[in-house]
Amino acid sequence: MRILALEDDAEDWMLLQAYLRNMKLPEFPHFDLERAASLAEAERSITAAAFDVLIADYHLPDGDSLQFLAEQLRTHPHLYVLLVSSDEQLVTRPEVGELLRSRRVSFCVKSDLDLDRLRSELRASALFSGREPGSASLGQLKILQIDDDPAEREVLEWHCEKIRDVKLEVDWVSNSRDALQKISEETYDLIIVDYRLGGELGTDVIDLLNAHGVHSNIVLCSGTSLFLSSKEALRCLGHQRASFISKSRLDEARLRQALRI
Repeated sequence: MRILALEDDAEDWMLLQAYLRNMKLPEFPHFDLERAASLAEAERSITAAAFDVLIADYHLPDGDSLQFLAEQLRTHPHLYVLLVSSDEQLVTRPEVGELLRSRRVSFCVKSDLDLDRLRSELRASALFSGREPGSASLGQLKILQIDDDPAEREVLEWHCEKIRDVKLEVDWVSNSRDALQKISEETYDLIIVDYRLGGELGTDVIDLLNAHGVHSNIVLCSGTSLFLSSKEALRCLGHQRASFISKSRLDEARLRQALRI
């Protein structure tokens, strides 16, 4: 796998190198990592060689990377992009939200980018490069879906069935009351919360889950394209109460990322 890191910070570059030295993925026995400290350097690198993944800092010395990344996605159909930034609220900007609507783009706050998160991102990239995830069994994981539309459960279960190296069990509830009952009875690896739940907002449900000491990984879902620029998104995602997946992008790759597998 060829990876180009658009990163001008020497410490972040050294940390990324350390993560990849300790990375073990069956589908990627070898990582070829290069660095570009500016957009101009990145342009020269991509002209000279083909890359599978771009790990791109949002802020670079010669400008922000959004336009550059959008152009690379248009011209390289198998490219996967991980956008990183120290700004937790970057994801709520409309121009960033537009880029994130691509299934081949993910976002991570720099402080959250550790070995496990990087591993899940690289596994997700395999789906777009034509490689299949490893076949080793990962056991059983449990997901709680909080959504008032029963059809969404069928969609989620369909995606779960495509992940063959781990057994995923899905429980479904339509409101916060039933969700609290479920989490009092079971331990979940992932909780997926719809943004609009009848008379409730998913952001309020996430606040409630946190108030009850829930330690599961939580993902907020929305089918509303303007959600990422809303005040609710800023409040919920900016304080790292949950990550976000657009319903149109909820697939095997995003589930693997959310479950860290």
